[in-house]
Amino acid sequence: MTEPENHCKFKLYYLDIESRMTSRFVYASIVAAALLASVMAVPAYAQTSVSQTKPILKDSLGRGLDEGNAESIVILSTTIENNTSNAVPFIALMEVRDWEGSTVYIQFQLGELPSRGESELGISWTPAIAGQYELRTFLISSFVDPVEILTPVQQNIITIN
Repeated sequence: MTEPENHCKFKLYYLDIESRMTSRFVYASIVAAALLASVMAVPAYAQTSVSQTKPILKDSLGRGLDEGNAESIVILSTTIENNTSNAVPFIALMEVRDWEGSTVYIQFQLGELPSRGESELGISWTPAIAGQYELRTFLISSFVDPVEILTPVQQNIITIN
């Protein structure tokens, strides 16, 4: 699948879904949700009482890292918590921006957070080059309209050697 010309700074990895049309819809939904969360000055969040921690780096054994290494796998990790008595389906979006503010990696993870439950999410990433990066993550309800933004964007600056 080729990326639209005006979105060339986005790099997306995902499972090959049922058809090319579905893949385009998923790509467009991720880009739209990421842009919505990025540009809204006062976003309206769903009243789900879901929270998350700022994203951090971990190694493959789950230990926190102060810094990562280029061309080595790191885990982008965040913990989410459901403070309601109902299960909450979610899509966690994790994005990495380089020192110029360009998105160099974006990934999503689907799940359902049980009532009063907590879960740690982790997505692997292999940084290509050293530098400072901004990790960003947030939760949405689904890729189906209307999309509810469940949490505000959480961000963290990390260093890759």
